[in-house]
Amino acid sequence: MAFSTFVGSFTVPNATGNKATTGVGFQPKVVLFWGNGQTADAALGTGAAAAMAIYWGVGISSSSRVTVGEADDGVTGNPTGSDATKCLKRISGATPTVVFAADFVSQDADGFTVNFTTANATAYVVNFLALGGADLSNVSIVSFTSATATGNQATTGAGFKPDTILLMGADTSSSNNSTTFGLGQSLTARGTASQAANATTGGRIEKTTKVYTNIDGGSSVRCEADLVTLDSDGFTLNWTTASANTHTIYALCLKGGQYHVGNFLQKSGGAGSQAYTGVGFTPTGLLTFSAGQTAGAALGSIQFMSTCAASSTTNRAGVQYSSGSFPVAALDRASININYADNGTPTQDVKADLTSFDADGFTFNYTTSDATIRESIYLALGNAAAVATVDVIQPSLAQQGPRIRNVMY
Repeated sequence: MAFSTFVGSFTVPNATGNKATTGVGFQPKVVLFWGNGQTADAALGTGAAAAMAIYWGVGISSSSRVTVGEADDGVTGNPTGSDATKCLKRISGATPTVVFAADFVSQDADGFTVNFTTANATAYVVNFLALGGADLSNVSIVSFTSATATGNQATTGAGFKPDTILLMGADTSSSNNSTTFGLGQSLTARGTASQAANATTGGRIEKTTKVYTNIDGGSSVRCEADLVTLDSDGFTLNWTTASANTHTIYALCLKGGQYHVGNFLQKSGGAGSQAYTGVGFTPTGLLTFSAGQTAGAALGSIQFMSTCAASSTTNRAGVQYSSGSFPVAALDRASININYADNGTPTQDVKADLTSFDADGFTFNYTTSDATIRESIYLALGNAAAVATVDVIQPSLAQQGPRIRNVMY
């Protein structure tokens, strides 16, 4: 039994049609995609060149996929949107144009195939995290609408009781466009980050006390919910803040193997090794995201979102998009934690690579770590727990004591 993970990347083709990715080593059951419109590692787009903000996508099958994306024209805000007919969609500009887009075709013996319906001659890098193996028993995507009133909201349609959920949403209900990512395992194991922008300001927030938080262009929290329960056919959220401006949220539901949703802090005291414990098992994969804030920080005044993943010490990828004084976009396929400062010639404040997956967590090696102790939220994935066996020893005749014989007269 195993929970298989693989982090890799491919480039957008210059012609439409199917594109197969191989070398994964197993047949995936779900593939997660993310990127930010960069073409090479450590290449930083600043100003207008960084107008390719962060996007996420999920592909299970040709009929079960979704993508959430954002654009930044640097002037009027950040158009955002989701598309449940694609697994990848990169948009750009104030009146967003589709830079590239792909639908999911199939999970293959050694990878997967997507169909590019819009291609691009620029070889943009797309990162992916493929999940599979016998331990991953069920996967599905369900959608629901954010609540207009506080209180519990049950979502069904998963087809099974999830062990964990990943939430993605893009709110385009006003000029304040925002995107949100969330993870939930239980009432005490969850986390979320959101970024937003309008014509004059941006915003960001990260919480480990909610499973979904959506902000309004930097000015306020628009809506947020906590995870109540994982149910037999889905999950229940409790909306503590609601808005009449609703938007669609997509949940990737996973069952089988082991999961741990937690948070970690950037290493203090400069470069060096940092071990993180409390996972409860040895991970086979790790997914992280961050709004680039310190733990418990209030709503920030700039956009920021990073997404990173690793399946081994040689397979990892991280992207960042931020926009304040200058839009900044970065790609690093040799890191599991990155942060670049928001300035015209971006300074790298954080860079960490994966050293190892450990019995109770993971270890990073920080080559750069400034004095701001930023927080990240993570999902660790691992093999199913071993089933304990008990050896039954039959006692000897002498140990069994006297035996009664049935005698017939």
